[in-house]
Amino acid sequence: GHDNGGHIYGEKACYEGDDKIKLVFSAPGTVDDMDEQVSILDEELARYPNVICIAPVDTTACLTQFELAEQDGIPIVTFDSGSEYHDVTAHISTDNIEAGKTAAKEIDDSLLLSPTVSTAAKEMATLLGDSGKVAMFIHDSLSMTAKEREQGFLDELSTHANMEATVIYHFDELENMAEIIADEKNVGLAEDDENRVLAEDFSQEDVITYILENNPDLKGIYTSNLDTTQLLADVLTDLEYNDLAFIGFDGGKNQLELLTDDIVDGLILQNPYGMGYATVVAAGRTILDIGNEAFIDSGYAWVTKTNMEDKTVEKFIY
Repeated sequence: GHDNGGHIYGEKACYEGDDKIKLVFSAPGTVDDMDEQVSILDEELARYPNVICIAPVDTTACLTQFELAEQDGIPIVTFDSGSEYHDVTAHISTDNIEAGKTAAKEIDDSLLLSPTVSTAAKEMATLLGDSGKVAMFIHDSLSMTAKEREQGFLDELSTHANMEATVIYHFDELENMAEIIADEKNVGLAEDDENRVLAEDFSQEDVITYILENNPDLKGIYTSNLDTTQLLADVLTDLEYNDLAFIGFDGGKNQLELLTDDIVDGLILQNPYGMGYATVVAAGRTILDIGNEAFIDSGYAWVTKTNMEDKTVEKFIY
């Protein structure tokens, strides 16, 4: 924000010197490590910060910590992924329900999408001639982002009579899917047969390959975040599957190359800079008791091969 706003933040938070807001950043080693995130949160709460800003890995895992924070007068701001905790000061993120639906056919100058334009599921229907079966690959079954991006896509798809999501695979279901695949491959083999396979030997790539090969009538694929998008692209390339409509969520320079190579038809890109900026502003407003909107939409863009080199798109590349 402005220097004056920063100065007020600094005075209110009792900081001195050039730093107007002191931001401490901590994160688990992997994006889905719920236990480590909870441990980090415990450590930070013990330092009694003015405010906690967090992107919860799980919608329910941090509820006890949030309640303790409230008792200690420490407000909570969530960003990117939400929580079932009802007393957060503000939530900053992409409108994931709408983003799960939205993928414009024609991009206006702003690139920012609104509920008035086409939807991701509708775009998928357009690519498939409004008829076909789709596989959904969702990054987990616990985070708010995953739930909303899945639901938004399904809600829109349900309005197309000849469209159906016949496969919905969550990446945290690897263990169960590996067991199913192992059992299938071990049918008729003795317990001591050297050809038997073990469930723990199967990777996400193996599961994806199994799903694709066992659903030959699939016409389209929808992925819900950066990792799922890239992993599906890698497997599709290895299998030389070139005829599936593919809409992905998230992307950086590597994912934009997937558009160039005609592996992906379109990407929904979030606004990471805007999300982070708005989160810090919301934290500052909380410290000043100015108040915040309950939900702050940080926006997103629909990117295809035709507009990927536009200057505006650069702001959305991760």
